[in-house]
Amino acid sequence: MAAVLIFEDKLGISSGYESIWAHLMMSSGFANYDLIRRNSFRSLGKSMQLLVKKGNRKTPGFNPDEQVQYRIRQWVMSQITALKPVGILCMDPVMLFMLNPDWDQATLDILRGGVYRIQEIPTIVTLPISAWHNKKQMKDIARMNEGHVEEDEWEESHGGDETDSEYNSIWMEPVVVPYGKFVLSADIKKLARVIGDKR
Repeated sequence: MAAVLIFEDKLGISSGYESIWAHLMMSSGFANYDLIRRNSFRSLGKSMQLLVKKGNRKTPGFNPDEQVQYRIRQWVMSQITALKPVGILCMDPVMLFMLNPDWDQATLDILRGGVYRIQEIPTIVTLPISAWHNKKQMKDIARMNEGHVEEDEWEESHGGDETDSEYNSIWMEPVVVPYGKFVLSADIKKLARVIGDKR
């Protein structure tokens, strides 16, 4: 069975989203594919800072440190080599430097919907599954921030310092956009079409 590799964001596709996700993938034409999910935060997040905040940008972006990028690239390539996917769905801001090296331009919002290639494999950037909702879910915020739902509470637990020795100690919020259901459906269907055209 042909595989599709899905790179999730920090939230991942938690149990609360499983039925939405399954329906979305089936209705988009992926019933006969092996859908393999990978999460950089679970695989690499205990050993390095994957995302950073800088300037006035509200959301964190990929870490521009060359050693971090090298490790992330190696991890992504190892997944591709092992799984040999026919397509890649990227919801993960951590690896966007592989598609656009410009920190200010490589955001999910800017790159989403585009068709890119990693190792000649068609890659679609889309929003994380949290975009399905019209407003941020407290359970999603807590899942992304070690159980905290308030940023000042979270900062207190980190000694008020986002640059302490703990990796990935950066406040994050789930992605929510207007018409998120439509955006997710359209992007996933686009990947199905691109893969279908390639076969």
